[in-house]
Amino acid sequence: SVVTLLMVTGLSDNQFVRMKSPDSKVLCGSRFVKAIALTFDDGPHLAYSPRILDILAQYNAKATFFVVGKMVELHPELVMAEYNAGHEIGNHTYSHTILTSIDSDQIVAELENTREAIRKITGKSVHLFRPPSGRIDSRVEKIVMKKGYLITMWSVFSRDFGSKSGEEVKHNVLDYAYNGDIILMHDGIEATITALPGILKTLKSQGYQFLTVSELLNKTVSSEEVTMQ
Repeated sequence: SVVTLLMVTGLSDNQFVRMKSPDSKVLCGSRFVKAIALTFDDGPHLAYSPRILDILAQYNAKATFFVVGKMVELHPELVMAEYNAGHEIGNHTYSHTILTSIDSDQIVAELENTREAIRKITGKSVHLFRPPSGRIDSRVEKIVMKKGYLITMWSVFSRDFGSKSGEEVKHNVLDYAYNGDIILMHDGIEATITALPGILKTLKSQGYQFLTVSELLNKTVSSEEVTMQ
């Protein structure tokens, strides 16, 4: 249910990565499924995560939270709230370190310390990983794969990081969102929370489902769901 990697040049970064690598990296789901995966990086945050959860609940939307290990240890109750609400938890390293800049033993520690912090709370071992800033090379990729992770990138970037405008963030998503997209957003940003209701309302009115990343990638395409656009 996931499309094969197709390298396309000459497009903007929001248009470019609408595809899946054949082995270790995923960038989106099937283009025949009327569904989207919202993802939130860098949490949990006490002042933001509960508000994101409330908004998602209002629209009956599921999402995936790529959490930072040290934040997990600070706010285990928020991770539990995310998990109990049916959202998916992914690994975003322990200290939000750029993995290409550290040695292999440190990479393993960043992965495993976060995995263990999440497991202590949810009882589950996570299998999705997103590298901070999307920075990865062949060395990092091999280590991450060996630890049993699927590297989860994105096909639409909300450009919320550093933004002060919820309206801008909303349009950065709505102008590009399409079947099977994995949308990158951030926990801990006010503009994201401002934008989120409008994103959910608009896409829901267009018939989109909001699934976790794993649900999106495993989604079976029915004849009713196939759309030709």
